Amino acid sequence: QESLIEIFGRVALTGEAARFEQHSPPLDRYYDIVAFGWGRGRFAAVFTDVTEQRRAGEQLRLQGAALEAAANAIVITDHEGRITWANPAFTQLTGWSLDEVRGLSPRILKSGQHDPSFYEELWRTILSGQVWHGELVNRRKDGSFYYEEQTITPVRGPGRGETTHFVGVKVDVSERRAAREG
Repeated sequence: QESLIEIFGRVALTGEAARFEQHSPPLDRYYDIVAFGWGRGRFAAVFTDVTEQRRAGEQLRLQGAALEAAANAIVITDHEGRITWANPAFTQLTGWSLDEVRGLSPRILKSGQHDPSFYEELWRTILSGQVWHGELVNRRKDGSFYYEEQTITPVRGPGRGETTHFVGVKVDVSERRAAREG
């Protein structure tokens, strides 16, 4: 990897611009640097501090990895209830892959064992901005039923604006329920 002096020297000699990112350990800051020729044998450089953007990106990568690795099934829908994302635990629980369900409604999991008022109450709760928590029977892709405990949390837009998405966290409680009833 070239040092700053080598890069700046090359730019000064050739006049060819260079762009790169550099970390400053003493300052613990990251900089996007653009160096360009400024007359014969000279150069200018513009340093842009990108530390916060880089840290935000790292935080987003960490959060994404955590959601992917979570043991509980997680599904995210848009405001209209269309699935935008689901983690591998969702696929393991339901048998549906993200590619199969993206753009669909979680209604594909409906078992038919709850009356319409159950779902009306669920929607009334989350559309009012409240968290819904409950137990329900759902159907896997293969048609088998399972009991799940689910929490659905509304996600608001910037500045606590309108609800833009809903996050559902699902836990299979079939074995626990069978042990309780058996």
